[in-house]
Amino acid sequence: MSHALTAFPALTLLALLSACSSAPETFETSASPAATAARPQELLQDSYFVDASAAQFTPVDIFALPPQITAWLDENIAGLGDEERKYRALRSWAFDLADQYEYNPEVTASLDELDEIGIVNCFSFSNLFVAAARHLNVPAEFQLVYTPPSWGTANQAWVLNQHVNVTGRVNRITDRGSERSAKDLPLQTGTYLNPEAIREVFVRYVVDLNPRIVVDEYRTEILTDHQVLALFYANKAAEALFADKLGLAYQYTKHAVLADPASATALNTLGVLY
Repeated sequence: MSHALTAFPALTLLALLSACSSAPETFETSASPAATAARPQELLQDSYFVDASAAQFTPVDIFALPPQITAWLDENIAGLGDEERKYRALRSWAFDLADQYEYNPEVTASLDELDEIGIVNCFSFSNLFVAAARHLNVPAEFQLVYTPPSWGTANQAWVLNQHVNVTGRVNRITDRGSERSAKDLPLQTGTYLNPEAIREVFVRYVVDLNPRIVVDEYRTEILTDHQVLALFYANKAAEALFADKLGLAYQYTKHAVLADPASATALNTLGVLY
């Protein structure tokens, strides 16, 4: 979900990305997008947002797993050997864990907050899976899914929901033992056939809290880690904005802009705050 904000005379348009939302409106600027991205500090005015809620902000390492999760993964999955077996065990574990939480597209929890808040959405589920996969040396990346626009309203704001999920390519065990796919193959290549034996040597996977999204095969885009961090902070900014905590919303937005100065969602949210 993700959200993004846009200012209008009497209404605000917010687009966030917490696991399922986002789409910004532009504001006039004399600088080119490239120039703006190179000088994010010029857009930030800390003195405008000094209310007490700003002190509630704490930087987040969104890929840091809680110790109890890493211990469980090490004991139950790490020793399985090949990437495909670890991926399949990880997938089962992640969905079983998600079933213990309430689904709420409007609340994005960090990995440390999952048990405390008891809420999961497509962003926090994807975040959990990617962090756990990387801990186990299983390839995993966030991807933005271009689903049809989904709109909602909250606290005098229009909210556009976007969607993210996880993809990766894992090596498969064949009857000739462990064979590895060529490292220069693009992720979207699909199944690579060994010219000598015509056999699969890797499996490309997609993991989504909503399986229907995978079936519909929407266009996707791989996200870098700094883009993912910016989306997390932008989601948190929207939540704080809905709660009228402008100082806290600004701190989250500021860190979204610093994480990804080219993020339209982060810049749009900043514009709405101003």
